[in-house]
Amino acid sequence: MLKQLNTYSDTERGILEIKKLIAVGLNGTTQESEAKNYEPFHTGTTALMIASNFGYLDLVSLLIASGADIDLYNIQGFTALKGALRGGYSDIVDSLLKAGARTDIKDIYGKAALHYACTQPNAAILKMVINAGADLKVQDKDKQTALFLPSYNGRVDLIRTLLEAGIDPNIKDKGGFTALTWAAQNGKTESVRTLIEGKADVNVRSKKGITPLMSATIKGDIESVKLLISAGADVRSEEKGGYSALTFATKNKQEDIARLLEQYI
Repeated sequence: MLKQLNTYSDTERGILEIKKLIAVGLNGTTQESEAKNYEPFHTGTTALMIASNFGYLDLVSLLIASGADIDLYNIQGFTALKGALRGGYSDIVDSLLKAGARTDIKDIYGKAALHYACTQPNAAILKMVINAGADLKVQDKDKQTALFLPSYNGRVDLIRTLLEAGIDPNIKDKGGFTALTWAAQNGKTESVRTLIEGKADVNVRSKKGITPLMSATIKGDIESVKLLISAGADVRSEEKGGYSALTFATKNKQEDIARLLEQYI
């Protein structure tokens, strides 16, 4: 192990810390006195977490083969798998998953591996995590599933991957919003289209009574408004304050959307 480590310079990211931890033991952890206020150096971090975070595949492979605990986590809930996902290192993600890394461990934000897989530009990484048996129903502290982020960001490839795997598009977050409402609110027309195709409820209401149609109207996204109406969105629906989509369109002087909505009232 030390022979392999000595091929690296101490100036390379994380190598000095890895050497110090390995000297303590295979599963040695960063102590509070040496910890830093950023990942991957919080209290409780292991050499495997650091190696995964910085993309050192050979070291990760060596640590796994030597018996390092792949599921340890630090005080932030950071794991080796999260480090690899955060860096987009598909080869390390694959190695950890094949070694049996758990996908259900949550960090302090309630996010699990599936959430972090949706931050990457490569849909193949998300498929790896899904194929490893990740729970599609997992929710973070805001009660959002992994579907919310790609819906908000317009990552149709990730949305489709999750929908094809069987994720429920109608799970609500703590505000009562679904992925479709967030997509409409952020003006992501293709997300809206894909979620509708995936059987998302177009008439879902938030805790305040906001519907996807109202969100698209408020955003001024007439294409999403058209999609939602075609899918059966209730144009007459009102939120708790008594506002309908037409009320919002009129108030915001969105004349094109107002004229469109008036055709269905």
